[in-house]
Amino acid sequence: MIPFCLILGDSTAVGTAAALAMSGIQCEMRARVGASSSDALRFSPETLSASFVVIALGSNDPRSPKLLQNLNVIRRRTAASRVVWIAPYNPAASAIVRTVAVTFGDTVVRLDAFRTQDGIHPISYRSVARVVGLSRSTLSMTGEQSASPGPPFAVRQAVVVTF
Repeated sequence: MIPFCLILGDSTAVGTAAALAMSGIQCEMRARVGASSSDALRFSPETLSASFVVIALGSNDPRSPKLLQNLNVIRRRTAASRVVWIAPYNPAASAIVRTVAVTFGDTVVRLDAFRTQDGIHPISYRSVARVVGLSRSTLSMTGEQSASPGPPFAVRQAVVVTF
């Protein structure tokens, strides 16, 4: 079965997944604190299939010469009707994430739009989750965006994979 929602990445992905879970949306998570884009390739070597995929990478390897290549490989392996990238605070890494997102026609949520105390993590992951676009009032049963609130949908259960 293809999961409704999959989150791939680093601590930002972990925090966003937790915020979504608090609002009743359970996503499959392939993320860990401190993960680099190279780590993400290792713990997600196959195709990423889901209706909705959130990718948060680049914070832990902003100066890696392989960042662009790794993100492109990850995105080519992603089969989803909607992909949202969470661009890190680091300006160079954020530009690389935005380049990949634009290439594939994906959505970008820029962390630099959110307050931070450490320049890596937002103060509120709830705010990030809200902008990512997964809210009970705007998603239908299939996860597609709707113009008006539809009926409440069942909470999707998923396996959480940690490395």
